[in-house]
Amino acid sequence: MTRTLLLDFDGTLIDSRRRLYGLFRELVPSSDLSFEQYWDLKRQGLSQPNLLRDKCGMDPDQIDRFRLDWMERVEDPDRLALDQPLVGVGDFLERVAGRSRLVLVTGRQHADRARDQIGHLGWAAYFSLILVTAQRKAKASLVLSHLTPSPDDWMVGDSGEDILAGRELGVKTAGVLTGPLSPDRLHTYNPDTLLKDVTEIEPLI
Repeated sequence: MTRTLLLDFDGTLIDSRRRLYGLFRELVPSSDLSFEQYWDLKRQGLSQPNLLRDKCGMDPDQIDRFRLDWMERVEDPDRLALDQPLVGVGDFLERVAGRSRLVLVTGRQHADRARDQIGHLGWAAYFSLILVTAQRKAKASLVLSHLTPSPDDWMVGDSGEDILAGRELGVKTAGVLTGPLSPDRLHTYNPDTLLKDVTEIEPLI
């Protein structure tokens, strides 16, 4: 029986930190947080609103304006070009696509831009499905509207949302440490396993 591998995108297959930090600096030019400081705060679990309030002195109206501007700009094609594949991911996808059904499940807003980016990375042929929530549907609900997972399938992602979605789907869950959460923070969501990166799932499938 062919297993389905449900894969998150940002922080799992690609490194989008430069894009996200760059937009943060554009929207908060007064901030003196370095790239390392910004992502260290994220790894500690500080949410964007709390970061803006505690580290940038923003009031609720300014935070709301930031959120709207962020959502409008974060997936601009020129910004997406800053994303880089994580080490070894392309080769990993090529190897496992021959024996597993690969499904991309991402919380991106724009399905067309996500598919274009996958195409530019040369990965389109590896995925049976590319599912984009468009910020309107939960990941688990989106998956269930397209397929029926098996308990032997896996959900792999870098966030608590990914782990919770996998549990809701009744599949095995793997948290990867290539995203913004620290091992301790990711462990609180009780994944079946924690991996250094997505390539470490290969022996398990």
